[in-house]
Amino acid sequence: MPCRAGQRQERSCRPYGVVKSGELFAALESGDDVARWEAAKALAGIDSEANRAKLVRLIRDHPEPEVRMTASYTLGFAACGGSPDEVDALVGRLEDGREAVDVRCHAAEALGHMLDHENLGRDRAIPPLRQALGDDLPEVRFWAAFALGNIGGPSEIAALEQLTTDETVIPGWWSIGKEASESVEQIRQHAGDQ
Repeated sequence: MPCRAGQRQERSCRPYGVVKSGELFAALESGDDVARWEAAKALAGIDSEANRAKLVRLIRDHPEPEVRMTASYTLGFAACGGSPDEVDALVGRLEDGREAVDVRCHAAEALGHMLDHENLGRDRAIPPLRQALGDDLPEVRFWAAFALGNIGGPSEIAALEQLTTDETVIPGWWSIGKEASESVEQIRQHAGDQ
């Protein structure tokens, strides 16, 4: 189940000892999927502005979609993300209709994890996420709904409600309609808490 804002799941990263960020980035860019994802989890747990800047460069410039996807994931779970440059890199990947679907999905998910209701970056992220609710690709619609549930406000409810009847099931998850319904409920709960 995707984490909801305020309900971040505890992450258990295996101890990496004295492994340097450079070694983790080398693994992230390697062709080995296991090493790439282990490096992504470790990098997400290291609060470093320099690491986040390198992730932004990978998201924007790396030729391999697997690396752009993993860098997007990592940036989304970084402890103190949300700078304008970071948000712009993720939004750019989300909006690029030629981008691999997994990269676009991880970019949307990352925006939902990275930004919270008080973060100024949410104002930059919400319009493209709202537009992604109408994307041709169901996976992009699903993750846009997820992200808006985490960072959106009452003004996103009408757009999300239009998806509540979408019965398309995302493999490994559930229907877009269920995700949109849960996002509407989360926004209403958050609005009621204020």
